[in-house]
Amino acid sequence: MSFFAIEGDNGTGKDTLAIKLQKNFGFRIVTNEEDIVQLNKEAKKYDGKKRVKKFLEYGRICSERVKDSKQDAILVRYWISTLAAAYADKIFSYEDVCRIQDEFCSKFYKPDGIICLSCDFEKRVDRIEKRKAEGFDDVTKGRNDRYKWFLNKMQDRTDIKWINIDTSEKDENEVFEEVCKYLKINKKEEHDEER
Repeated sequence: MSFFAIEGDNGTGKDTLAIKLQKNFGFRIVTNEEDIVQLNKEAKKYDGKKRVKKFLEYGRICSERVKDSKQDAILVRYWISTLAAAYADKIFSYEDVCRIQDEFCSKFYKPDGIICLSCDFEKRVDRIEKRKAEGFDDVTKGRNDRYKWFLNKMQDRTDIKWINIDTSEKDENEVFEEVCKYLKINKKEEHDEER
């Protein structure tokens, strides 16, 4: 079984990529399952430290669901996004979120890779506005920069393979093709290790 987490801020293309991976490779999108979506909605009702706590619990449940799965699985956002938002929204300091990672998140089921999507600030805001959806986090430049900075720092703090894709000038098919190249390399590495 393969397990990937797709990370990145709002408007970077995470859900679009997850659906393409599901349609083309049969990945189970755990974060799209009805009861998991409901847990996500419940967590969004809170603010501050209580919100972070609720999202970490949500992440733990997602982790257990993936661990028990016999099918290739994807999580659109994982504990990394929760901590990135906690830092970007100035709920916790960088030192605090690192402590939470070490004490709590290190017990979560580890993905084979993290697909981290990013895009230019203006492009991201434009995508969010076009979707006209509710419930997005703060879209200020300062928050955007803190979120991206945190994701970059997490790459050094985890022993997980990351693939970084800037989606600013790519359409969904180009992003998908780039991810497919990575997945093929990953599958080849697994095959070589089995020999």
